[in-house]
Amino acid sequence: MGNKQTYKPRTSKKRLYAKNGKRLNDTRNKKERLDEALEGGESSGANLHTLEMVEEARPCGPTGRLEDLCQPLNDASRIDALALGNNSSRTPPLHPDDLPGVKVGRRIIHFSHFFAKLKKMSHHEPLGCHITCMDDKAYDEHYLPVNDCAVAGIISIGGGYSQLEEFSAALNLPMMSNNTYQTIHDVLSKNWQKVTQESMDEAAEKERNIAISEGKVSAKGTPIIDMIADGCYGKRSYKTNYSALSGAGAIIGKKTGAILYLGIRNKYCYTCDRAEKKKKPIKAHPCFKNYSGSSTGMETDIIVEGFKQSIETHNLIYGRLISDGDSSTYNKILQIRPYQNEGITVEKVECRNHLLRNFCNKLKKMQSDTHYPAKHRKLITKKAIVKVRSAVTKMIAKNKNDECPEVQNLFEDICISHLHGFGNHSLCKVYFCEDKSIDQSTNDFFTSALWQKICLLTQNLAGHARSLIHDVDSSVGQIK
Repeated sequence: MGNKQTYKPRTSKKRLYAKNGKRLNDTRNKKERLDEALEGGESSGANLHTLEMVEEARPCGPTGRLEDLCQPLNDASRIDALALGNNSSRTPPLHPDDLPGVKVGRRIIHFSHFFAKLKKMSHHEPLGCHITCMDDKAYDEHYLPVNDCAVAGIISIGGGYSQLEEFSAALNLPMMSNNTYQTIHDVLSKNWQKVTQESMDEAAEKERNIAISEGKVSAKGTPIIDMIADGCYGKRSYKTNYSALSGAGAIIGKKTGAILYLGIRNKYCYTCDRAEKKKKPIKAHPCFKNYSGSSTGMETDIIVEGFKQSIETHNLIYGRLISDGDSSTYNKILQIRPYQNEGITVEKVECRNHLLRNFCNKLKKMQSDTHYPAKHRKLITKKAIVKVRSAVTKMIAKNKNDECPEVQNLFEDICISHLHGFGNHSLCKVYFCEDKSIDQSTNDFFTSALWQKICLLTQNLAGHARSLIHDVDSSVGQIK
């Protein structure tokens, strides 16, 4: 047989020092350097691969730690730390239990470095230990393989095979095939769907128990809960261009903040569309197209379906809907009357944040309305708008916490909030303002047409006092 070629790492130790940073002082405390060796970190260099780390390792010989096989290359002092056990004059390494911060999980490593260390530890003196002497505690059967984790991660951030391929190329990692990706993707999707349903069932049970403990049940004994509903679209369509091809909606329990129902609507299927354009028969395939109406109706269709299924699926009545200012969903729910047999009519509570935001946006819009004199429009400053909103927020909190909250009291308070914001404090109440002065420089403003418009907007906001007194918002349901 020919002579065996001696394996040499591609990158010399000296070169590593120059490339990855200055070597730390050798007089550093040995235990600190050992701690660093176990901490792990980012690695550099070509031929990167992943390695699963054990949860526990027992010392074997001078080094005895499997963690030593996958040390990063970006800190030269950590490479030196690996050699501490090779010199009998140095302090022997400690058991991992004695070293805080032993990390588990996976690492991205330089394969050449790993292989070199593996050969070095395969048989060493003075005890003559072999690598098979090492003891480890393997992960349980529920631990996901690295390929599954990679696919799950790229899906979670909204990417796909192409994005994962580019990311792997940047790290010089071998990439799985498209078929492997799709197989893992399908398995993960089914598992996610199963876990999601189990999670929703658990949340529904908690909501039922809370409603029963509070005595919120119908005449037939069905628990009644408050819920939040909201939706999102595959394409941003805020106030314009409502042409999204897909959308999602969710129903969330108010008490638990957990999802009770989740629905998706798709108007497009690539396979079906391609076959139609080529005028060919559509092959059997998993088609996700399940909606043919307008894009604006996706959210309504999902939420209404959730109301129809609430008793059958969760044995719950969604008695109070907390949502934004969109009235189409609520009107549809009133039309179908999902709880007619229970004698329950769904009540809607407007989201506080949406009402106040819309009110402030309308005030801001008046700043550029040229139908009104510029000298009056310039008085609608950001400071004035913030003062009005702040006053309304304090009014809501005060009236909500009264022993006997009255909608009429909140209505009357909100009707004077705009006076406070624009410098007229004659009607201000002590709990939100102690000033009683009046800004005389704006007397003509209070008799202008612009001021009448502001008064009208304030009265419209006060008209939602029945919702505002609940002081609730749908922020937990904001799907991003």
